[in-house]
Amino acid sequence: MKNYLLLLFAFLLLVGCNQSQQNKNEDLAPPVDKTIIFIRLIDEIPENETNIYPYIQLYDNDGNIAQNNKDAIEKFTSPVHAGKKVKWKSSNKSIERIKIKKINFKQVNGSIDILDGQNISGNNEEVERKVKTKLENGDKEHYSINIEIDGKPYTIDPVLEFHKP
Repeated sequence: MKNYLLLLFAFLLLVGCNQSQQNKNEDLAPPVDKTIIFIRLIDEIPENETNIYPYIQLYDNDGNIAQNNKDAIEKFTSPVHAGKKVKWKSSNKSIERIKIKKINFKQVNGSIDILDGQNISGNNEEVERKVKTKLENGDKEHYSINIEIDGKPYTIDPVLEFHKP
């Protein structure tokens, strides 16, 4: 009887630990229906600083990550899929909440508008949009994310890349 109770206790303890670990990694749990791009403030921004890149991190639920460097963040590319959604979201791990004001298509050489809508307004901490369906594998959209931290506006310029399933 004691062995049975010990096994039951060990099982319940393991289940509880596993559930706790799943909750810690909820940002990286890939949902079937969307790509989620998280924006995270990783360090305090000095009072008169206009360059946000040393203080910001982008990561998605596909495992891509970029931080601390303008070049890395501007090359940050998230894969998206036809008819599925893309969500931009302030990360739970951010030292301050980030308001996402707007997502704008950015006209650069070779950039294809792959989202439904070129100027997408935000609703505070997240924005969501559907990916068009008639695209070629590898099509890329350069875009800007207009954000606000402590009432101050900033812009980040990453990339979306279309992938056929």
